[in-house]
Amino acid sequence: MSLSFLTTGYEHVNKGGLQRLFGLGKSGRYNHISATHLGQLSFDAILSSIQVNASSTATANAILFSNTVLGIFPVGNFAGDFRQVATKKNTSPAFANMTDFGFNDRTRSILLVNTSRGPEFRVSFRDKFLDTWNATLDAQLGSQASRKGDPLMTWAAFPEGVSYLSSNQIYLQITQALNINIAWWPDYDASITYHLYLYLDGSNKLRGHCQRWSAWVEGGAKSDDVMDELWPKVVAGVSTINTKLKENLSGLSGFKDFYYLPGRQIAPTVGVGTGTTWEDVTLVFEL
Repeated sequence: MSLSFLTTGYEHVNKGGLQRLFGLGKSGRYNHISATHLGQLSFDAILSSIQVNASSTATANAILFSNTVLGIFPVGNFAGDFRQVATKKNTSPAFANMTDFGFNDRTRSILLVNTSRGPEFRVSFRDKFLDTWNATLDAQLGSQASRKGDPLMTWAAFPEGVSYLSSNQIYLQITQALNINIAWWPDYDASITYHLYLYLDGSNKLRGHCQRWSAWVEGGAKSDDVMDELWPKVVAGVSTINTKLKENLSGLSGFKDFYYLPGRQIAPTVGVGTGTTWEDVTLVFEL
């Protein structure tokens, strides 16, 4: 496999200390490097500077993830706060000290991505599906349950040890917090989560379905009763989601490729970008 670009991570600022080299092939979209892999390289949470060399065929991107929310709560690989270093095709390498971007020694996983290999356009997952989700869910919940604000719309990227999800894929994830009202009893907190799988079929048309669904109810004397009432609605929601996906995707043209970027990246990143996987997911269509 021919190489698209190389990235070098350094233990200290200004290319000091230990060095680790990572690469991505021309035909690949991603190279995902987990916290476990970084640990095996003695490079977990010690990266202080990075250089991303240019590709001759794509924009070269190295995305560094903290695997935490607010720098405190662990959330797993390729999630939480991130910094993205991008180098345009056939340009000089991009270099960054992570101390300048509030990310010193915070890199727990890394995603290398080839973008802009050809013409493409980008769509916000949140912009595209939020209104449909809210309206559809409100109609189905009934009087006992209600949404607590808007859902978390993020991704599950290369998940490990999650039932029904492949560690070689990226999924869209929707998690909705709920309030459960029980007559003559304190309210209960609950949440529902759906994982969506989108793909290009044999005709290069975008298709999708709900791959996994789950629910949580806070503990208490009534938690089992609440789950008994909630779970059938969660299951029924699968067919509703599949129908809505079909409605939203059926009118789209064929694409050469389709992939995701974390956060909201409607405009391509130039230099160093900052974001979080909790704010959005960007759907990218290569024409």
